[in-house]
Amino acid sequence: MKTFIDSMFELRYRPESSRQPQLLRVCLSLALLLLTSATVWAQAVCLPSPRLLTTMPMGGRVGTSVEVTITGESFEDAEQLSFSHTGITAVQKRDEAGQPLVNKYIVTIAENCPVGIHEARVMTRLGVSSSRAFNVGSLPEVTQTVAHTSLETVASLPVNSICNAVMTNQAVDYYSFEATKGQRIVVDCAATGIDSKLKPVVIIADAEGADLVVERRGGALDFTVPETGRYVIKLHDLTFSGGAHYFYRLAIKEVAKSEVVPRLPSTDTVSSFSWPPTGLAATAAATESEPNNEHAQAQKITLPCDIAGSFFPAADVDTFEFQAKKGEVWWVEVASERFGLPTDPSIVVQHVTADGDKEKRTDLVELTDIPSPVKVSSNGYSYDGPPYNAGSPDIIGKVEIKEDGIHRLQLRDLFGGTRKDPRNIYRLIIRQAQPDFALVGWALHMNLRNGDRNALSKPISLRGGATIPLEVVVVRRDGFDGEIALSMENLPDGVSAAGLKIPAGKTRGIMLITADQNAPRGLTSAAFFGKATIDGKEVIRPCRLASMAWPVPNAWSEIPSPRLLADVPVSVSGSEFAPITIASTEGKVWEATAGEKLTIPLIHSRRCDFSGANINLKTFGTGFEGVPAFDASLTAETSEVVLDLAALKTSPGDYTIAFYGSAVAKYRYNVEAVTEAETALKQAQEKVAALAAEVKSLTEAAATVPAEQKADADKTAQDAVGKLKAAEAAVAAADKALKNATAVAQPKDIVDIVVSTPISIRVKPAEKK
Repeated sequence: MKTFIDSMFELRYRPESSRQPQLLRVCLSLALLLLTSATVWAQAVCLPSPRLLTTMPMGGRVGTSVEVTITGESFEDAEQLSFSHTGITAVQKRDEAGQPLVNKYIVTIAENCPVGIHEARVMTRLGVSSSRAFNVGSLPEVTQTVAHTSLETVASLPVNSICNAVMTNQAVDYYSFEATKGQRIVVDCAATGIDSKLKPVVIIADAEGADLVVERRGGALDFTVPETGRYVIKLHDLTFSGGAHYFYRLAIKEVAKSEVVPRLPSTDTVSSFSWPPTGLAATAAATESEPNNEHAQAQKITLPCDIAGSFFPAADVDTFEFQAKKGEVWWVEVASERFGLPTDPSIVVQHVTADGDKEKRTDLVELTDIPSPVKVSSNGYSYDGPPYNAGSPDIIGKVEIKEDGIHRLQLRDLFGGTRKDPRNIYRLIIRQAQPDFALVGWALHMNLRNGDRNALSKPISLRGGATIPLEVVVVRRDGFDGEIALSMENLPDGVSAAGLKIPAGKTRGIMLITADQNAPRGLTSAAFFGKATIDGKEVIRPCRLASMAWPVPNAWSEIPSPRLLADVPVSVSGSEFAPITIASTEGKVWEATAGEKLTIPLIHSRRCDFSGANINLKTFGTGFEGVPAFDASLTAETSEVVLDLAALKTSPGDYTIAFYGSAVAKYRYNVEAVTEAETALKQAQEKVAALAAEVKSLTEAAATVPAEQKADADKTAQDAVGKLKAAEAAVAAADKALKNATAVAQPKDIVDIVVSTPISIRVKPAEKK
């Protein structure tokens, strides 16, 4: 695209006489671009995965039951609706005849279920779906299923309630409430924080609809009622978009004058995985006290310290003063953005000395962002890095004291110049070194430069014989630099996990989750963690899992929304197999001596055809990532790889590796549905044949019965004709269903990641000569 745009730019400024040849070249470039794009767009990326897209309503009150309707994709045969907390259960709703209703459930929320965000997901033919946020609250709830888009159709809501609804497209939703003069009313709209695509604009107006207060940044409105009467809430999307994916929870609460009102619960950002440090108290030991903007007003503190504060009022600078001695090393951590706030903390530490009757302040260090452990994609989707950012504008940094004496730390929000929101809080911790680490992982995305713009929610839904790779990254605290082993436990039957460790000093590892070809259908909540040795002791830390809130097929038109999940669900479909499984011919530890060559024969279990003759494979695994890429045949049953340990300079030890690449499978979706449809059509046709024979027999019999039996015989024949017509209609429906299933099951080119099963290698020391 860049070439075409550049060509048009050059053409615009060429002399008239030279434009014709250039115009021809530009047109040819455009034609080639469109042809290439059509080829790319015709090739899908990633095999289908089940995804839960909406629940209506999006939550419920503790101690109640609510009927929930769900929608999704790759979602046929949806069965068990489950949640990340055991205090929420669901049973499929049934009709009067006792038959299950499609995608409808009765959800029961226990009295002791924690208020907040939980995960909802459903087990489908392809395994467990992606998650959708399910909210548990303490206020009474209502669900609006009819649009109220004018003052004339305004919906009345009681104060201290929550309304679940879907935004009306290209419209404004209207609600009203009654309030008394002097009441403090907070109106809060949960949207982005509960996985909605809605960017809410919330307005409180008078009874005639005249605006009184407006919030356009997705926040809450804090409103003191000027006069007793009726007030109107107007709600719309920032761009007036709407529809099923633009859902929201609107809360109206009366609160005390001095009460600090928390926002409605929200999902966690990916960056928040690194907060809090292990063992940190729930509340800070001290608070910042204003005024402390100027150096002369510096708040005196003693190290170590744990301080809670806020970036308020606008352009706030919080200054702290402490004594420190030369050679001391202190670690400073600030959390604010990781609370889900739109802040960017920045710190400057200075050494303060007297210079006559003035102060001399010497900069010691400036502390800013927590960098991402790995390079992040430059455009939001999987292009030149992952579409996840594990870094944060928050701070983890080191202060080395160069001289005895007074030091000052100034903390500010780089975005806070004009903001006046006391809810933009922070937590400042200054401590001596407490080495530690925090982990987060996500399903590996393909890095395609040929037009793929996917940023997909990828549940751990395993096909038989498949290996799913998770990329795992670490934020290291306070100088910890050691090796981290990755593990996953409590997996479904027939599923195993192999963690490719994060080496000392590195920030990235891989977790491989593999299903045996004949692994039975199953679902568990896995335990995902990392182990390291710190100061001679084994330390275990959980690994959070991140996912996209929505499957975004084109990140040029929709910004992806990654977030953390509350748990780690792992499932096996039991109904489909991976297109190909690549494994070593023997499930043993392959041994070789350092400096030698190791040949590993591979077996290819192919279950469909592929476009292309070969797959180009690279290598996961410490000590072997330098293996040159090699081709394996997609038409042969076997291949082999030669590992040159001398060239790799692999040290003696035990290793786990895997080979990975991408291949274009000619994938057929839900082939079983074709067989089932064929059976249903055959049965329907057999029924028609039987009924047709019965009608013929009854009709012939009716023609020969005595006159007094004629009426009854004719009625019996007519009843049979009615059954025949119904059966013929069933044949037509079955034939249509077969055609639809056959069309859906036609081979389709889909490119996806292929990862071999893990391979264990032992490199033995070379014999001393």
